[in-house]
Amino acid sequence: MHEIVVTALREYFARHDEYRTNQVRRFLAEDAELLELLTR
Repeated sequence: MHEIVVTALREYFARHDEYRTNQVRRFLAEDAELLELLTR
């Protein structure tokens, strides 16, 4: 049982990390102009 829980948690966090990475990439791509203005 322990192995199943550990595996499930690893898969969950891997998907969560991938989702967060994709969201950040999308934000950077879509809001590049705004980010450029904020760095001035």
